[in-house]
Amino acid sequence: MSLNKKLCILVIALSILFAGLALNVNPAQASSCTQWHVVKKGETLAKIGRYYGVSWQYLASINGIKNPNKIYAGQVLCVSTTKSGGSKAIPTIWILSVKRDNSVTVQGKNFPAHVQFDVLMGPNGTKGVGGIKVASFNSGAGGSWTKTFAIPPSLYGRTKIAIRTESYIGYYSYNWFWNNTAVDP
Repeated sequence: MSLNKKLCILVIALSILFAGLALNVNPAQASSCTQWHVVKKGETLAKIGRYYGVSWQYLASINGIKNPNKIYAGQVLCVSTTKSGGSKAIPTIWILSVKRDNSVTVQGKNFPAHVQFDVLMGPNGTKGVGGIKVASFNSGAGGSWTKTFAIPPSLYGRTKIAIRTESYIGYYSYNWFWNNTAVDP
């Protein structure tokens, strides 16, 4: 087979591949999607969600996936969207105070209105992903808030602890705090 014929076959194969990828994109999500992911063999929505710091429910919702167990290698998924009509500000948390092996007081800013959040804590370096759920709260009118959360006993004695707030629709924030230099309760 000549070199030209091989190149022609390669170009046709690549064209078919890229056309197939383009067909996997939901046109409605394309305008609001800010980040994409191409599914690799063996990946699940849960695994992809953990990597990007969002829930599998959020990924299924924004991609119109009815059965979260049916994704396939090569599928193009939106993993982050702009919220229509909402603020483009990023929910952020920071640590105000810590009582060693007892509690941490956190302040949040730029939180969306009327969204349910879970608060998770885990070992430092995990960003709180898969951590221990210590509380839930509703953001109410949104904006800023200050809350105190109990440190779970399984994290007592840790030098640093990760803390995370996350919602099932994809909003999240995380930080960490020093537990060993805090004031005793």
